[in-house]
Amino acid sequence: MPARNYSLDRLADYRTEAISEPLQVVNPDYRHLDGQVRSTTGKLNRRLANFAAITLNEPIEPKHVEPFLRRKASSQEEIEALQRHLDTLKAKRKETPHHIAIEELPEEVRFRQLSTQSKHLVDTIKMIAYRAETAMANSLREHLTRPDEARRLLCALYTTDADLLPDPAAGTLTVRLHHSANAATDQVIEKLCEELNATETVFPRTTLRLVLKWLSVNSSKSGHLNLEVGSGTQAEQTAAIMTRYERRLLEARSALCLVVGDVTSTMACAIAAQKLCVPVAPRGGRHPLG
Repeated sequence: MPARNYSLDRLADYRTEAISEPLQVVNPDYRHLDGQVRSTTGKLNRRLANFAAITLNEPIEPKHVEPFLRRKASSQEEIEALQRHLDTLKAKRKETPHHIAIEELPEEVRFRQLSTQSKHLVDTIKMIAYRAETAMANSLREHLTRPDEARRLLCALYTTDADLLPDPAAGTLTVRLHHSANAATDQVIEKLCEELNATETVFPRTTLRLVLKWLSVNSSKSGHLNLEVGSGTQAEQTAAIMTRYERRLLEARSALCLVVGDVTSTMACAIAAQKLCVPVAPRGGRHPLG
């Protein structure tokens, strides 16, 4: 199960701590000199481009040649000055160590690392959760025709509706799961529940023993009912749904049959209810019987 669904990452904090391990870092002086070398190199390249762009397009006469020579000479002086400055910076950079130990950094620029204690806790919880899910998936694979769907089935189980029923007198905490739309899936999950119940796990920080079980199909309090039709052709599913839903209506008559969507169970339940004179109403669609 993805950790974000349980907000485990909220356990992380942003406290800092001193770096205890020996660590080499970039020398701030070297970084400063390197930045100056790059900046001076850029300026020098621009001056060289400007020097090359100075050309004499006028006739060769003293009044045109002299200003041209002065501009060339001035540009040449700037280039030579930048070149000398660049050579000096490169020499200083070469003499400056590129990396130094973190202990040698000045106190005002010495940095700290984020605290790793909470991260180790979160990583440990995630690892334990993954190993627990793997153990459950291995248990489910024994009862699945397609073993590769074990984790997908567990992810669906995590989001299944459930009722929490604590009973301090009996010392139990019952987790009553609601049935899924597939009877075969319910049977596999029921096997898993039996194995988990056999461990007699006690809910943390209580004395209540966890008990996992399915919601009873005869429960009228919640209104949930699994007809346990399973797979088959559309005709087989329709016939089975009609037969079992009709039996349910005869046992506990409903005032209204509210159908949802436009699937096989919608049509089958509507036909069974209509034959027993139970009003049928669609929800979010057209009437299944026209």
